[in-house]
Order: sequence, then C-alpha cells, then structure tokens
Amino acid sequence: MIIKNIIKVDQSAQFTLIWKAWYESKARFYILLAGLVLIIAYIILSGPRFIKSYRLQYPDDPLTYTEYVWQGVFNYYFQGLWVFSAIILGTGGILREKARGFSDYTLGLPISRKQIMATRFYVGVAESIFLGILPPCLIPLFSLLAGQSYPLIQAFEFGFLLVSAGILFHALSFLLSSLLSGEFAAFLLGFSVASISFFAFKARSIHRWSIFDLMNGANSIDPSTHLIVRALPWPGIVICVIIAIVFFELSIQAIKRRNF
Repeated sequence: MIIKNIIKVDQSAQFTLIWKAWYESKARFYILLAGLVLIIAYIILSGPRFIKSYRLQYPDDPLTYTEYVWQGVFNYYFQGLWVFSAIILGTGGILREKARGFSDYTLGLPISRKQIMATRFYVGVAESIFLGILPPCLIPLFSLLAGQSYPLIQAFEFGFLLVSAGILFHALSFLLSSLLSGEFAAFLLGFSVASISFFAFKARSIHRWSIFDLMNGANSIDPSTHLIVRALPWPGIVICVIIAIVFFELSIQAIKRRNF
C-alpha cells in the first residue's frame, strides 16, 4: 500500500513538472512557431519574383527553385531563426527561479533534482523538434500557392537534419542556464557562441567540421538541384547527439552541487 502511494505521488509530481515546463514555455513556443512559419511563408511566396529578378541579373547563372529554397530556408534564414529559438527554449530553470524567489515550490515537490531537470529538458527538446520539422513541412503547401512544387520528403529530411544536429544548441543553452542565474545571461552567451561558431566555421581549415553544414545537409545534396540524394551524415548526427547528452549531464551535475 505504501509503495502504491509513493508511485502515485511520483506520477502526480512528474505530471506537475511536465505541465509546469509547458506552461512556462508555451508563450515563447507559440511566438517562435508563428515567427518560423511566417519566415517560411515569406521566403516561399516571394520565391518566383526573386528567381525572376535573379535570372535577369545573372542570365549565365540560373537559379533553380529547389536551390532557392535550400539557400533561403535551410542554409540561412530559417536555420538561423531555429537556432535562435532552440537557445531561447533552453533558458530558464531552477537558477532563474531561485534568483526570482520562485524555486521553493519546484524544489519542494517529492521528486529528485535530476527528474526536475530531465523533464524541463525533454519538454524543451520536444518543442525544438516540433519547431524544426513542422514549418519546413509547410514548404510544399506554400510552394503550390506560389505556383511551384517541392517534395514533402525532402522538406522533412532537411528538418530532421536541422533538429538532430542542431539540438546541441538547445542543450548548450540548457547547460548555461544551469550555471548562470542572470535573466538574459544564458541566452546572450549561448547566442554569442552560436554566432561566433557560424563565422568561425567559414574558415577553410575547419569548414569541413561545420555543424551548420551538417544541419543544412550540404554534404548530402546534389549541387545542381540542392536536394538530398546521398545518405544522411549519421556519424556527425550521432556525435552532435552525444555532445547534447554530455551538456545535459553536466547541467544535472551543476544543479546537484548547488545549495538551495
């Protein structure tokens, strides 16, 4: 009987944590989702006009629609905004609650700090994955509205690459939030690291290790169509996921060592 009661308490506390993590982040999630969908819509719907103008300016270097989508969505604007979103969703947590005087309720729940951290992390990961996959899957729909076509499977695969490799940015932000208690410290540092990395990986000596090329599938696409034709870069994806897990474990250890 006692064991059953303990299990019920743990399940209730776990549900409370999931609801709390979602409740605290849902406003940011909806705003970011709207922003990502809007940037996709703008890029795709303005595509025919841009391509026409480009062809007039560079008649010897024609721009295909699929290349335009890859460049505008997966290589630049959407990729950057998604990284920004993943970093935002990784901020917050116990340290921020402590700094604002709200941590007593969370720490008072009959559940370990590891479970508290894990729940918030997994909710953020789920939100980041949703933001990285759903908007690209709208590309075929917006393409039809623009009088073009784009394969749904390609949109999904590019979205998968984006979130599977880029999830380490969310994990990095999560780690920084476990080390820094400032309102915007974790976000600013995380965004700075991402920005510096973006330009640093442009250097020829380390460009082949670029996580951003891993996220946009640069090494798996046909250079003429900019569609995925080769196997996905699984070794790179696995490494990124491992790094994200390491960041998560470091976050837990950082919180465990704190005296609240």
